[in-house]
Amino acid sequence: MNAPRLKYLVSAIRKVREINQLSRSNHGCVSVVVLDRGLGDAVVCEPIFRYLAEEKNHKTVCLVRKANAPVCTLFPSVSMVIPFACEWEFLFMTALSDTRNWYFPDFRCRKWGKWGYKKLFLPKSFTKETPYNYGNFQDKGTLLEVYSEMGGFPRLNTRPILDISKGSFSKIALPQRPYIAIQTAAANPLRSWDSDKWERLIQQFPSVTFVEIGTKPLIKNAINCDSNLCGKLSVADIAYVVNNSIGFIGTDSSCAHYASALCKRSLIIMSKYYDWKQYNPFSGIEDDSSFRLAYFPCEMKDVPVEKVVEYVKQHFNF
Repeated sequence: MNAPRLKYLVSAIRKVREINQLSRSNHGCVSVVVLDRGLGDAVVCEPIFRYLAEEKNHKTVCLVRKANAPVCTLFPSVSMVIPFACEWEFLFMTALSDTRNWYFPDFRCRKWGKWGYKKLFLPKSFTKETPYNYGNFQDKGTLLEVYSEMGGFPRLNTRPILDISKGSFSKIALPQRPYIAIQTAAANPLRSWDSDKWERLIQQFPSVTFVEIGTKPLIKNAINCDSNLCGKLSVADIAYVVNNSIGFIGTDSSCAHYASALCKRSLIIMSKYYDWKQYNPFSGIEDDSSFRLAYFPCEMKDVPVEKVVEYVKQHFNF
């Protein structure tokens, strides 16, 4: 075993001991939930922690990618958040404990490339048969419905919750005026709207203040859009910015899941995405008219500005 992997094995042993200590102090009534995908997926799974806490009376441990750990501390029912540095550390932890994982079995370590593990280290749930794969899972219901069923839970369709009161945030200079939060880019380029279209949309509402959030600013030609926070916020800070807004506009992105979990009036621009026919990653929103999905039967790059302007006027009464 090379030095980096030995480092992650040692770290995994220490973290498994933390989990075992919590388990002993709660008579074994502890559930560990692995969240090793994107930030939006982590927020989607918050209701699973509530289900385990409220229905099973379990303490819950969130084993999550290090970058996403701060937002998981905002989950109302989580007892402990344990970050892991990379998939090798996660792999060792699943081999050393009863940790279950229900994502799809084609992971790659972002730091060290394709896993070269022996079957000894194959997490238990990677071997189970499932009707879900990357080609069809978005046609089987919301993300939460699919993830909860794959994990052996009831098919949950509950809206996630983020409890801002649990967080620790940076000092953030927010606009004095009420503002709309926007996220202009998603992790997948197929879900990202062109920056020039965002600028044309914003320019249609000169009396409205917009705050752009994301890793880097894309809006440069709209004087009523503040992009100064881009790249300067933690994932928890972003939740704080969304929570203090009067609403959110974006595509299917991590901040859209924040907006849902914070019950903000939102307009989510949805487009054709791969070959999925019933694409809806948001759970528990069916009866909330303030959280609107604007579907377009074309690719995101072809979504017309004029139509989105109409949606914004109707939804926010601008």
